Amino acid sequence: MQVRDITARVEMEGLNEIFATLDQMLLAGAPLEDLLSTLLRGIQKLFSFFSIHFCRPHPDGSLELLHSFSRSKIFEDAIQGLASRIRWNEEQSNETSVGMALRTRSTRFLEKGESGTPVLRKVFSRFNIDATVSIPVLRGEGKIPWGTITITLPRGERISPEKIAILEKIGTRISLAFERHEELSQIRLQKSAMECIPVPMAITSAGGEIEWCNDAFQKRVSSDILRMIGNVPEFLVRGGERDELARQIWNTLNGGSFFSGEIRHAAKNGDVSITDTLITAIRNEKGDIRHLILTETDISEKKRLEDILKRQAWSDGLTGLPNRTHLEILMDEAIHRSRLSGKGLAVCFLDLDGFKPVNDRLGHAFGDRILIEVSHRLQNAVRSGDTVARLGGDEFVLLLEEIDRNATIHQLLARILESIARPFEAPGTPLSLTASIGVTLYPEDLSPSDVLLRHADHALYQAKEDGRNRFVLFRPETAKTIVQEDGHLPEVFTVRSMQQKRALLLDPELDLSSGRISGISIRLDTRELDSPPDTSLDNLTRWSRYRDEQFSLLRQGLRILSDLEKEGFDQTLTIPVDARLLTEPGFLSTLDHTVQTMGLLNPSRLELALESTKTMDRPGDPAGILLRFRERGFSLCLDDCSGQSLHAMEQIRTWPLSRIRIHPSLTRDISENDKALVIFDSLVHLAQAYGQNTLAAGVEDRDTLGLILRSGARFFQGSLLSPSLAPEQLQDSLKALSNGIPGAGTLRPEPDFFLLMGTMQHQRAIRRLLELLETGRPFPYSLEEVDSPRTCYLGKWLDSHRTDRLAGDPRFQKTVRLHTHAHALTGQILRLHQSGKLQEARSLVPEILACRNSLLDTLSLFTTDSS
Repeated sequence: MQVRDITARVEMEGLNEIFATLDQMLLAGAPLEDLLSTLLRGIQKLFSFFSIHFCRPHPDGSLELLHSFSRSKIFEDAIQGLASRIRWNEEQSNETSVGMALRTRSTRFLEKGESGTPVLRKVFSRFNIDATVSIPVLRGEGKIPWGTITITLPRGERISPEKIAILEKIGTRISLAFERHEELSQIRLQKSAMECIPVPMAITSAGGEIEWCNDAFQKRVSSDILRMIGNVPEFLVRGGERDELARQIWNTLNGGSFFSGEIRHAAKNGDVSITDTLITAIRNEKGDIRHLILTETDISEKKRLEDILKRQAWSDGLTGLPNRTHLEILMDEAIHRSRLSGKGLAVCFLDLDGFKPVNDRLGHAFGDRILIEVSHRLQNAVRSGDTVARLGGDEFVLLLEEIDRNATIHQLLARILESIARPFEAPGTPLSLTASIGVTLYPEDLSPSDVLLRHADHALYQAKEDGRNRFVLFRPETAKTIVQEDGHLPEVFTVRSMQQKRALLLDPELDLSSGRISGISIRLDTRELDSPPDTSLDNLTRWSRYRDEQFSLLRQGLRILSDLEKEGFDQTLTIPVDARLLTEPGFLSTLDHTVQTMGLLNPSRLELALESTKTMDRPGDPAGILLRFRERGFSLCLDDCSGQSLHAMEQIRTWPLSRIRIHPSLTRDISENDKALVIFDSLVHLAQAYGQNTLAAGVEDRDTLGLILRSGARFFQGSLLSPSLAPEQLQDSLKALSNGIPGAGTLRPEPDFFLLMGTMQHQRAIRRLLELLETGRPFPYSLEEVDSPRTCYLGKWLDSHRTDRLAGDPRFQKTVRLHTHAHALTGQILRLHQSGKLQEARSLVPEILACRNSLLDTLSLFTTDSS
């Protein structure tokens, strides 16, 4: 009879059964404590250890006994109290196998005689324990282990190296189980969160088939998940009903970006909803798409309200026709379509003949009914693709598109006049009215939209003069007649004689966030021109000369920037450019070549200030054109921002601008006109919302500068900082302005400018210091700047020759002391904050506030005396 020892095989089969149970519990989402209890109980039963227990370490050094199984219930109770006395991260932990295993991250064996802990020796003696073995259950590098498995060995029992190796493998398996449990818990948490949030979400395969969606998504599509799994949302189906949208989405995703846009959805019951949809791709290591995540935000109500507001803002309240604001956009779009199709556009200005006497005689209510009826007749008389708008009163504008011959426009205009001439119902006898129409044809009249309207208005004037109830086409000789009568030039570009050169003027600008001269704007001096505009040229010749003038200004500006760069100046240079130039083929490459020829090292120091943006070509496409300039390194500034520039709002939102420049006409009004201040603040805040800075031009007094600082605008320029400079004055003046002390022969700023800026700079610094302590918002100045009181604006003023005569004044001496103390206190608070001593830093707040108040009180004494 042959006897075989099958103990090892039985133990391995038992372990495999334990691990299988563990896997099932993991998938079922069992708590970690239940997993551990099942595992330890199975090991105890399989190997018949005297005891096995699991301790979990905490960052504070304490140990928590999670589970303990022993052949002795009394020993289990004793070990509970023992674990709470051990600090695993202290030196005494070397006297326990648990502490050593946790600190060394390796298996440790401790015999009874090696323990220096009296309590542990006492417990060992009581239960005849000879040794303990602790196996660490490790987690990622740098992280505290999950815990230790500790085996106790009574007198006479030994543990073989093979069994320790098995226990170490068990420890590794426990570590993997814990990590898997943590991952599954995180996945379940994320799934629960996505299920609960009210925002529709879905996950699809790489091809767009839905693999999962939350309840909100099912509700949005009015279907349950079982019917949706495997289906592709209609806006992702290429070749389907929404092929164009699907191609746009897939092209965006395949290009490595994410898709974000508004999508309309039609429900089975006919309801239409609009969602702001974000589609993000999950990619593998190679960058291939593995899944898509769809997130939808219902903006139906928002769009409905926007449509209502848009109709109110863009529609005439009486007739419902497009109003003047909407007409500007419609004209730009019509001009764009005309360019693409090559067919003409007729801009018609219509005015009723003799309407005012009728309105006065029969009343405004009747007059309104007549205007409504006229709007209906005009809409019926024009074609489906044409536009009828009302400017106000009895003035209407018609945009007649796809005009390919004169016969077409004559027939259309005759039909319109006939429709108006039909009698209107009126009290008593029917009322007869006629209309006069002025017409200009694009592209024969190659002008921007506002000039086209003006030309049509001139032709309307001629139609009235010629006897009314007729239409007149705009002709150049019509414009000459008007010029003689009212002196107004109805042309696009004011071009002077090529022999007359205009001087260059340069305006420095100050960065209010750093207190340094950050840039210069260049412009042509338009004062005291000797010759009148040349009106003898056709539009193409005028544009060609105007374009040459723009290129000349660019070259002169680049030369100035090159000279500054060679002398070590780092300011940017802003050059005004007609935005229409940027749409010309070859302009970008010409600009690139000019920059390289000049040897400029950093193109971002050149900023193009876009003028005449309202008439920029190709509506809807300018953002793409401008983006190419940004990609080449050039900065872009919107230079059309004033109280009248409503179109600037849309351009700030959609164009890739680095900043906007607020026109002096608006800046000068903000200290006296509340409406101007509201518009100014709105422009600044809108620009900030889209990551753009603001330059306020035309700052002439301290009150205006104070409002600009409060608004959050970052840059300003104007006579308060420096008068306009000639090119030969620039470098000396930049040095003087940077040093805060004008040099001999340079233009000096207002006498109290540095005092004013210093006062505001200190107020801002203290405010930001308090924000740092309360909210953690970063402090805008470095410790080096804080430790150097003479470098701030106030320090420069105190140390300048302008205060020499005040040196013996006790008030001035007190100001110097307070200023130095304010810097010292600020530095002390910053250092305390950096070292984590927040409470000590906050305790100095009353002192810094008292110092600030005293400093402001003394500075107020010099605001008028310093000059």
